Amino acid sequence: MGVDLSEENLLANSELPEQSNNLKQLNTPDIVDIDEEETSVPSIKDVIMKQLPSSETEWIMVYAYYASNHGTNTFTSKDILIMYENTKRKTASRHANMSKNIRAIFSKGYFSALNDDDLMLFKNNPSAYTNALSLSIRKKSTRIFENDLNFSTKIGGYLYLDRDKTDSIINSMISLKQTASSVIPVKINISEANLSYLDDIIEFCKKNDRKIILIRSPQHKEYSGYKNEEKYMEIVKSRYADIEYLDFSNFPLSNSKYGDLGHLNYKGAKIFSEWFASLLLNELLEKENKQDYIDGKMKARTHNKELR
Repeated sequence: MGVDLSEENLLANSELPEQSNNLKQLNTPDIVDIDEEETSVPSIKDVIMKQLPSSETEWIMVYAYYASNHGTNTFTSKDILIMYENTKRKTASRHANMSKNIRAIFSKGYFSALNDDDLMLFKNNPSAYTNALSLSIRKKSTRIFENDLNFSTKIGGYLYLDRDKTDSIINSMISLKQTASSVIPVKINISEANLSYLDDIIEFCKKNDRKIILIRSPQHKEYSGYKNEEKYMEIVKSRYADIEYLDFSNFPLSNSKYGDLGHLNYKGAKIFSEWFASLLLNELLEKENKQDYIDGKMKARTHNKELR
């Protein structure tokens, strides 16, 4: 089930460096003048509704962009807070971490200080703003700019993941004498936004008379997400109690078939996809107890040491 059950703050706390009050001395990107009347910029409402930013630092940069009139004016931390309030995203945790996140963005060179209060994102340079954001939000923003909202031709296939870092990750954990699950925070924040999207998908399928099956794909036994297991299963058994759920997380694969602890690489994806297809050909979906059938087949693979 593709539900993100955690929200991690990965930013380091850094001190705000001293800056000159002389704008010419600021270390800012090259100026690229763009006629605002010819540039199609999504509204803040579009950004909110589509949940484009993927982290709080990206949200702050988005807020700075709109609070500064697309980077042409200065803004303050208070302006950022007002944006949080206006978009109904303000929480005690986000408010408490806001100053730290702003300092982290500042240390990356995306904000410049004019004085003790006023900050500047950039001057007439939207390209610098988008380059500072993740690839994900840039792709989503481009779709809005180009009004390319038809995803029907983009459905299907999978990301061809070529990496194989599992052994090195595990060796590093051994050297640190810890498991992956021991290094993530004890407090787990559940993403209600992600769950609400899943709710919407389920509701859409039901309205269109489509059968829904939630599937959990293979995961390495050292995957840190297992720290969430109790809460994860609580959500599956309560919120989605009426939805069929198939768990393939224990599908046996060697380390070389994982790109990392949470993702299969292309070799693992091929093996699992072919095995899953064989179950479907053997009428998995018509079985009375599908999970028992799946568990039996996975146990047989383990017993036969079919890790390949």
